[in-house]
Amino acid sequence: MQEVKIVAIKMMRLVNGDDIIGEEVVKEKTMADRKIYLKKPAILGMMQGQDGKPNIGMADYLVFSDPNHKEIGIEPQSILFEYTPSSEIEQGYRTKFGSGLVFPPKQLTL
Repeated sequence: MQEVKIVAIKMMRLVNGDDIIGEEVVKEKTMADRKIYLKKPAILGMMQGQDGKPNIGMADYLVFSDPNHKEIGIEPQSILFEYTPSSEIEQGYRTKFGSGLVFPPKQLTL
């Protein structure tokens, strides 16, 4: 399969309850391949911050995989829903798992 392009940062809730985030990759597919591909997937979870308040934590979803092959294909029936992450979550993901570039917040110009 040939990788075509990275479309966007996507979040998904899987049927097992995991919330994952990753770079959605569009590939040339066969008729039998209906998977959704995520590059550099991470799992999100609630954790207690140093101040005792709840925070969101991110961890590598493929902890035991080859570091040069961080991509998964998810069958559609394993996904409850997909959604666009908030800008804060997306920036955190890009900083920890992506290019490390931090983008300024989007502002409307009138």
